[in-house]
Amino acid sequence: MTTVDYDPRRGSPICVYGRSVNRSRCNDCHSGKSNLLDVCLMSDTLTDLGYPVDSLISLARIDASFGNAYGSDDAWTKKTIPADFYSDIKEGRSKFVPLKNEAMVATTPQAVLEALKSGVFSGRDMTKPAPANAEVAIDLMTSVRGVDGKSVLFSPALEVLELAAKAKGDEAAIANVQIDQLLSEAIDKNADDLKAGISAAVFAFLRNDLNSANGRLQRLQAITDYPDPGGAAFWLVARHALRYEQTRIIGAVLANRAIVAAEAQPDSGLKEAIVSERAAMTKLAANSARGATYGGEDAQGDR
Repeated sequence: MTTVDYDPRRGSPICVYGRSVNRSRCNDCHSGKSNLLDVCLMSDTLTDLGYPVDSLISLARIDASFGNAYGSDDAWTKKTIPADFYSDIKEGRSKFVPLKNEAMVATTPQAVLEALKSGVFSGRDMTKPAPANAEVAIDLMTSVRGVDGKSVLFSPALEVLELAAKAKGDEAAIANVQIDQLLSEAIDKNADDLKAGISAAVFAFLRNDLNSANGRLQRLQAITDYPDPGGAAFWLVARHALRYEQTRIIGAVLANRAIVAAEAQPDSGLKEAIVSERAAMTKLAANSARGATYGGEDAQGDR
């Protein structure tokens, strides 16, 4: 694995090429069992040092390099990994899963807050010192993974934010308020930052703050100038917005944008992931509505 010894934050090795999930160079670098185990060792070290968010991000990067090496079922892995690499990947996966779980347990809101401030989410070159007074930046690292044999769009950055949002306790609540403030400041400073906008809106949904989520969705909807491939990331927030009546209309608009962007990338698996998940949500909503209707009729009939 290509590493360097200098990290401006703590001096630990960082993968030079794995800064973004969809970079094909990852496959050139991480192409064998020894490299995969190197990443496992790096992840374990980062967690032990008290930097579990860095650990999760490094695993997510290599996850994409190996066609979703962790968190996926064998059927999906076999479809996305060349056959000659499969045995090596299978051995590596046995280590990835427990390491990921260990890092997830250690990822507190306080750790996420530090990572946001330090640029871990930004995708910047970690071999160089962070610029002074750098603004919070988010690289969603959007990719597709296999879950139960189906493709699902996911973002490692948002999964880390979700861990923070679900944490309990007074200290966690205080840290989550600070995280929310940082995300809010990021979109205030750059209203056209699609990644920051999505992150802020999703975090509001995760905290059940529908008023903030609605306001941030309005701002997201106003963003019309963005790279075409990046539009698929709208689904990451649309899937939340479609669940609530007050945000469902904007959610549908953003979902359609995501599908249009995904259609422009026919070999990415993005369209399949978005369309299948949206269909499942629509079916679930219809069944719930039907059950509520039948329940109401039954209740009236009993009177």
